[in-house]
Amino acid sequence: MKKTILLVIFLLVSSNVSAEWYIFNSDNRAVARTSYEPSSEDLNTRGEFKVESNSSILVNEAEYRGGRVNVRVKSQQEKNEEKAIKDEGAEMAEVYHIMFREAFKVANDEGIVSGDNLSKHVDDIVGEKNKIKKKKTDFNSAKTKLMALGLTSDEIESLR
Repeated sequence: MKKTILLVIFLLVSSNVSAEWYIFNSDNRAVARTSYEPSSEDLNTRGEFKVESNSSILVNEAEYRGGRVNVRVKSQQEKNEEKAIKDEGAEMAEVYHIMFREAFKVANDEGIVSGDNLSKHVDDIVGEKNKIKKKKTDFNSAKTKLMALGLTSDEIESLR
């Protein structure tokens, strides 16, 4: 009797531990993950296949290799592309900062804004621009603030 009870408890506990099903395309790249077994017939119509796994890997990071689900290893080309995107973003940020520095140097020289308030001035402008981009403020309200901070109507309109 004890053995039967233990067996039932074991079966109940183990039934709660469920494996994931991964769906792979013909390139062995995961395209989906599900908690139920997908239809082989349906998958075959698209040249896909399924693999059951206890691994918990994000779909975009999973691949089928060596008969099992593994974390996908990025190719050197993918790594280079990611680095290029990151470098381009850093370069654009630097260009953006140079433009602001030069613009505010001119503004300071012309007495539009004082050097003491320069960094706060930049922060205010960047903050208002971000609010416009994220649509978290009324454009006319932001336009008034940006004009008070020294931006021209054309510069502000380009943010729409």
